[in-house]
Amino acid sequence: MKAKITALVGAMLLVSAGLAADDNPLIGKWKHKGKQIGTVTEVVSKDGKTLTRTQKGANPQGQPIDNVQVLDKQ
Repeated sequence: MKAKITALVGAMLLVSAGLAADDNPLIGKWKHKGKQIGTVTEVVSKDGKTLTRTQKGANPQGQPIDNVQVLDKQ
């Protein structure tokens, strides 16, 4: 199942596609003034205890964004 959800975050727009309860990975796109400036990928581990979020792209000022977050379920 595919869906389009948008949310305004400061001056950037987050557009996510492919949202469903069982989608893994979830891939989203950052847009600013209609231009894609980055991606967000979220992957849940097979045991459901870890979420890894990778963010790549540039902020509205053109500075690079390259983040990896690892979240553990407590």
